Amino acid sequence: AFLTSIYTDIPYYKDDPKDEGETWATYTPSERLWDYNGKDCEGPLIIEPLLTAELKKERLWDFFTGYEMNRVRAAFRLSQRGMHCDEEMKQRILQERTEELVLLNVDRATRIGYAINVEAPKQVMKVLDEDLHIPTQYHRKTHKPTANKETLEKLFAHYPDERFKMFMDARGISKEIGAYLKARPSPDGKYRGLYKPCGTKTGRSSCEQMFGGVGLDFQNIPPEDPKGKRTDI
Repeated sequence: AFLTSIYTDIPYYKDDPKDEGETWATYTPSERLWDYNGKDCEGPLIIEPLLTAELKKERLWDFFTGYEMNRVRAAFRLSQRGMHCDEEMKQRILQERTEELVLLNVDRATRIGYAINVEAPKQVMKVLDEDLHIPTQYHRKTHKPTANKETLEKLFAHYPDERFKMFMDARGISKEIGAYLKARPSPDGKYRGLYKPCGTKTGRSSCEQMFGGVGLDFQNIPPEDPKGKRTDI
């Protein structure tokens, strides 16, 4: 939609299909969705020859076709191939990790004096400020208060309190359960990830769930814990 607004006279339309609640709920009118899809088809047909001319003018056409498009084809093949999974082992590890998380939560609540949700930054920051009397930490880019993974690791290095490690361990197990062990396969039983050759601001590739909430991010499977290496499954 951005390129369409730059190279054509079609206005920016990416937010057009959203309903009154600014969401993509199923009650968005079909006519609005068809209009959106039509622009998505028409725009690239207009833009393609213009971008091709620019690439050739800048002498980047060979690089684009010989390198970038090869990355796109490789990413497509990776997304389509899929991987089989030992479902019995997956369920066994899921049960083990769930039990481990429960015990970790009980231990943490005992040490702190009350239960908290480690996935809720505000609750974690409350513990850091009111119970541990740790100075508020700020995100280096947004400059807003934060209690993300990097912050907890930094604090644990300066203040070797076992509770920091418990926060990090609980978050790691929770993510492993939600993102990997509870991932759903495609209808054919295989697990796939949607690979994007330029999925980050720096140009690196990225991977995420497939459409419909199936599959998983294969690029960020935790490597530090043998149990977390879902490729073993």
